[in-house]
Amino acid sequence: PVAVAIAKAREWSLPAVGCASTGNLAAAVSAAAAKARIPCYVFVPASLEPAKLLLPRLYGGIVVPIDGTYDDANRVAFQVADQRGWGFVNLNLRPYYAEGSKTLLFETWEQLGFELPDVIVSPLGSGLLLTSLEKGHRELSELGEAPERPPRLVGSQPAGCAPIVRGFESADGRPRPVRKPDTIAESLAIGDPGSGFEAIQSIRETHGFADAPTDPEILEGVRLLAREEGVFSEPAGGTTVATLKRAREDGRLDRDERVVLLVTGNGLKTPAVWGNAFPPLAPILPTFAAVDAFLGGQARG
Repeated sequence: PVAVAIAKAREWSLPAVGCASTGNLAAAVSAAAAKARIPCYVFVPASLEPAKLLLPRLYGGIVVPIDGTYDDANRVAFQVADQRGWGFVNLNLRPYYAEGSKTLLFETWEQLGFELPDVIVSPLGSGLLLTSLEKGHRELSELGEAPERPPRLVGSQPAGCAPIVRGFESADGRPRPVRKPDTIAESLAIGDPGSGFEAIQSIRETHGFADAPTDPEILEGVRLLAREEGVFSEPAGGTTVATLKRAREDGRLDRDERVVLLVTGNGLKTPAVWGNAFPPLAPILPTFAAVDAFLGGQARG
């Protein structure tokens, strides 16, 4: 997604690029900007985990830590982009960023043998990824490469910051902004999502649904994915897993449906969310007897 926006910035000879981010986009934009040899500025909440603030800096990006929420960072970034003529991937370059995002639908189609699944479960931050999935299907269908009926699009958002989910549940279908997000899934903690209304429309038009798992359910989703598939995701990935589990249990998803989960963000970026989930490891003497005794008392995991 970022590559398309950065390519446009180069075409227009913009003096700098950047974004407002909850962490993951900041790293992606900084990496792409480094390759393109364009100065990069990323605006983030200062409260983000250190690992998410480290990656953009390693790529040479300038991190602007805003004392506030993502929405505060987004507002200031918009003002800076406007005043300085910079290209911000998810602001004034957003249409091109969206064009890149739809490639996730194309990749899904290709990797499933040029077929589409019955359901796609997507994490919800700004809502742009989910709307781009619908656009990707529409274009495949127009080319005759996919059936007219799209996959059901399911949006997953943490209960502590679920403006799109609450909007989906409302009669008017408009997001319900959250002033102070309260969730471990920081990358999805966007209280006033830029594409929230469009995401709700996409969910409804594809006969999907929106879901808001709790933080404990999200952590359990991360653990389940790691132990069953060997994939360690950050909480955003656990959010979609948690939604799959909840929806399977209450019947919103059928066992026979082919479901694709979009898992975003590596778990190594967010070690702090685990806190004291695992007891500290006590050193063992370097002898066979000591190790054998230790192993004798261990169950898997």
